[in-house]
Amino acid sequence: MPRGSRLLLRIVVSGLVGAAAGIAVAFAVIIVGYAVLWIAVFGDDTWPASANLALLVVGYGAGLAVFVGAIWLGVRSRPR
Repeated sequence: MPRGSRLLLRIVVSGLVGAAAGIAVAFAVIIVGYAVLWIAVFGDDTWPASANLALLVVGYGAGLAVFVGAIWLGVRSRPR
């Protein structure tokens, strides 16, 4: 298999794995963030809209970081 096709295959496979892991991490960060804010900060009081936006941005940012990291690892890995 030519070198370019192997690199493309590694990028695609690591992208698929990274997408699945990124989605899981994003959901986990958002759920834990909501739980911590509800229990420790806001309780039953009304939440400001900025708290929801901040949690979504942090959660999706963490998922995107995992996705990009998985692709970076796929590109950097070389079969021996």
